[in-house]
Amino acid sequence: LKRSLILLGIVTLVTAWFSALFYHPDEHYQILEFMGWKLGITPVSEMPWEFSFHIRPWLQPLFYYVIAKPLILLGVKDMFTIVFLLRLVTGALSLTALASFARALLSTIEGEDERRSFVRYLPLFGFLPYLFVRTSSETLSGALFAIGLSLTIGERPLRRLALAGFFCGLAFECRYQIAFMGLGLFAWLAVVARTRSGGLAVFLGGGVCAVLLGALANRWGYGAWVFPPYNYFHANIVEGVAAKQFGSEPVFAFLYLMPAQIFFA
Repeated sequence: LKRSLILLGIVTLVTAWFSALFYHPDEHYQILEFMGWKLGITPVSEMPWEFSFHIRPWLQPLFYYVIAKPLILLGVKDMFTIVFLLRLVTGALSLTALASFARALLSTIEGEDERRSFVRYLPLFGFLPYLFVRTSSETLSGALFAIGLSLTIGERPLRRLALAGFFCGLAFECRYQIAFMGLGLFAWLAVVARTRSGGLAVFLGGGVCAVLLGALANRWGYGAWVFPPYNYFHANIVEGVAAKQFGSEPVFAFLYLMPAQIFFA
């Protein structure tokens, strides 16, 4: 497993260097531009419409700001260099999440041949390094949720459940749609794993702590106490702002949209 992760880490490093552009515009305009506004680089007139609607979370832009600001103070002015380092940090976090999940899952695989096959083929999923270094909410929230999920595999003392809830809460504060995955994990803990009520409460408590941390990040970003999850729901579901601008797809669109997003094209 260690050898496979080292190989995957090398490919991730190379991918972070050569991925000069974004895969989806949101990873730039909804994340890096928010950070750029706080750095005094992006004028408010150039910010996307989500900024004025207060619907985007600030936890991920704050995370990147904490990295970029000291670099700028140290004299690093080239934003391409800074964004490369942000991709590299995101890739390292994603790789850490994969390692955490793989180690937890490995203990559940029966049979020596199956275990060896699992670690042997792990670095061969070529799309992983490319997705690992994306500065998108999907990448960071997915990594954080994977860490939370790995903490629920195997023995589940209260401390692990609290950390699992905290990481799932952080994932929610990066991308609100991942709440459905968090609810699914909570239901699995309650119904399948038969976790006691105290453990479930601790899991929820960790999630609440992460949401409170996200609230502080939103206060720092928008300069006022706002609740972006509700604003996101109201703007996109009730008012349909995004659908009016970019259109919408029927439910069966998943049948062709999903293959198109895993490098079939």
